[in-house]
Amino acid sequence: MLDGRHLPLPFFKLDKNFRILERSLAAGKLFAEKESFLELADEDSRRKAEIVLSSGKNDSELVLRTYQSPLSLFKLNVNTDDEFLYLILTEQNSKMETLVQQVELHRRRLAETDLQLLAKKEEAEDAYRKIIELSCPFIMLTKKTALLPLYGELTEELISANAGRLLNLLQETCAEQVMIDFHGVGFISETGMKALADLVKEFTLMGASTCFASLNPVQAKQVYASHTTLEATYVSSLSCALETYLL
Repeated sequence: MLDGRHLPLPFFKLDKNFRILERSLAAGKLFAEKESFLELADEDSRRKAEIVLSSGKNDSELVLRTYQSPLSLFKLNVNTDDEFLYLILTEQNSKMETLVQQVELHRRRLAETDLQLLAKKEEAEDAYRKIIELSCPFIMLTKKTALLPLYGELTEELISANAGRLLNLLQETCAEQVMIDFHGVGFISETGMKALADLVKEFTLMGASTCFASLNPVQAKQVYASHTTLEATYVSSLSCALETYLL
């Protein structure tokens, strides 16, 4: 019988409750020693991991925590018998890294554009209008999924100045999922949150669901204090949103 410890790829032998009974040396170099395989999954991915393992479906992808990264994407090859599950993992981080790099590139371009526009005092009014638009860009990630990263303070003015443009873009692109990323947001005003809630309702009426990503604890309190009803789901980070809705 082949000794799984010496397989060249990350390998796990699990019981039907997903407890780790055996793992390869390659797996030991990537993952911390845990009693359950579910403990290796990112918190937002544990339910998905349980479903994948229970179904025994091959070529599924999961976000797992490794020594090198808290968000590493792996493809699972699963075999089962009456007692055990046998997993072989293949790292797939290039796909997630490409998506995150695209978003980060846009953020760097925004910072450079802000400085260039602000330097032209004679074009201040036009520059201000462009900055307002750039503070609320509409980026198509796939044919059906759009990313709306917010920057600066979330105010009623910011949402009102961009609402018409965003609704037109949503109609033109026929996007079905809008991910709103709060990573670049500072202060959230009560009127700004209510304006955003009204915009999300418009998205819903047009057939698009909304996901909020990257709300930090301070922002979460500001959202709660606004007493606003939101037709949206929440995930902890943009990476988790990409893994949930795109991969």
